[in-house]
Amino acid sequence: MIVESMTYEEICREYNRIHDIYYPRITSKMRPDGTECAKIRRYLLKNKNLQNVLFHPVTYQVDNNTTFCSIPLIKDYNTFKRIGPTIVTFITYINKYGMNAVVRGGNYDNLFLFVTSHFFDRYMERFLDTKLSKIEAIAEFFANNGSFVMTPHPTKKNPNNMIGTSNDIVFFSERLSDTISIMRTCITREQLYDNQTNSAEQLDKLIDEFDAERETLRKYIVNNRNNPYVHVTFY
Repeated sequence: MIVESMTYEEICREYNRIHDIYYPRITSKMRPDGTECAKIRRYLLKNKNLQNVLFHPVTYQVDNNTTFCSIPLIKDYNTFKRIGPTIVTFITYINKYGMNAVVRGGNYDNLFLFVTSHFFDRYMERFLDTKLSKIEAIAEFFANNGSFVMTPHPTKKNPNNMIGTSNDIVFFSERLSDTISIMRTCITREQLYDNQTNSAEQLDKLIDEFDAERETLRKYIVNNRNNPYVHVTFY
């Protein structure tokens, strides 16, 4: 259970505990004979030409304050036939500011990204055309912005400030430790100040390189689908 008085480090430990409980339930549902996989299969059989399909989040209510979420992502029907659904997992929790989210990733599953309620408010206001619930907007963000990078952009007020970019989003975050960062707000590229534009352009070059690596990784997963050591934490 996540409560207001917890530190970020304590929330990370709680994330690990929650993940250990609910992730096996998700993977069970996503197995070839699982209930959610069967639903996805039926849908794709009727819509074989669709690509990059985002399905509704599969959620578990941990308590009144915390929800474990999993988003099934399908690149295309042929990829689904070979490796099944790809999933992104995260948790949401509510504090006095609203609904926040935490996602875990990195090569060793030890990097945590906190995304504030304020960030999602700005994201919904500036980037989403349709009316979505907060949790639907969070799912949409994680599903469609898996490639992002950050670089230091210190200010007098916040020497640990970072600037990052993903697709058309420019965001500002803070690095709290070697393993914990927090996304605080986001803007469009048109809203960038002059001194921030160069940083965003440099990040774009890194995004292109990273996307190429992600495609290589996807092919590796497809070709090694029976290898139990193949594990992608955030795809």
